[in-house]
Amino acid sequence: RYSLGPNNDMIMTILRLRPGIKVIAEVNPNIPFTAGDNFLTEKQIHAKFPSRTALAGPAVLPLSEVEIEIGENLATLIPSGSVLQLGIGNIFGGLPNGLLQAGRKDLRIFTEMFGDPMMDMIESGLVREAETGFVYGSTKLYRWIDHNDRLRVVPTEKVNNPSTVASIENFHAVNTALQVNLRGDANATHGADGFRMSSPGGQVEFMNGASRSHGGKAIIAIRSTAKQGAISSIVIDNYAGSITTPHEQVGYVVTEYGVAKLAGRSESERALALISVAHPKFRAELTEAARARGLIR
Repeated sequence: RYSLGPNNDMIMTILRLRPGIKVIAEVNPNIPFTAGDNFLTEKQIHAKFPSRTALAGPAVLPLSEVEIEIGENLATLIPSGSVLQLGIGNIFGGLPNGLLQAGRKDLRIFTEMFGDPMMDMIESGLVREAETGFVYGSTKLYRWIDHNDRLRVVPTEKVNNPSTVASIENFHAVNTALQVNLRGDANATHGADGFRMSSPGGQVEFMNGASRSHGGKAIIAIRSTAKQGAISSIVIDNYAGSITTPHEQVGYVVTEYGVAKLAGRSESERALALISVAHPKFRAELTEAARARGLIR
């Protein structure tokens, strides 16, 4: 058997729907063998060639004070027994310690992407089991998932299904963005002048599902500033009006300055809550812009 390693993604779905498709396999000893419906047999492979390519991964950076504070604030929203999805980025690095300090336990992970913070949660005893569509992280993480049955790598169509997510009680989706406007619309894809910087990944599906989960929460975690503190991430208008996740599906916004609850609140209440978690040096400017726009009085 040949394991797909850290990446089930859509591969097994394609093979199931197209059983006659030809498979050319790059066989690499650096690929970990992972649990789940995540392997091919010799009969499914039409041609193969050897490789020793190292697995790709993000830069491993030390946590900043901002990320530690964001992790502590996020932990206040996630009770014991929750099911958790996390997006990508160092911004989630402070969450494992935040959950430990808050005394959380018996968590489960159901996510599109599994990264180093989630490994830390399992190792510390916070999380009992995990399912993911793919794994992306450090060399240590790739070694950890090898023959590790605490993590199952499953098709993306399973974990990214918003109806499935909505049917899971206490589902907490935690994603990030480049900006959140004062209505609560999150922009996770476009930079200045409308330049596209990223795809939304599974954010839309998970936020949609979590906002409908009984006891669940749809959360955006974001640093209060960008570009070394030069600009605010809480804004009156997103770049080019870009909206990745609309405000109807953003229940909470978390920065290093606290938690803004948006769910169930009026437009003016959401604006005031978001201003309260913006960086202090931008709050007066945001307040004036909100007044001029008629969002608040």
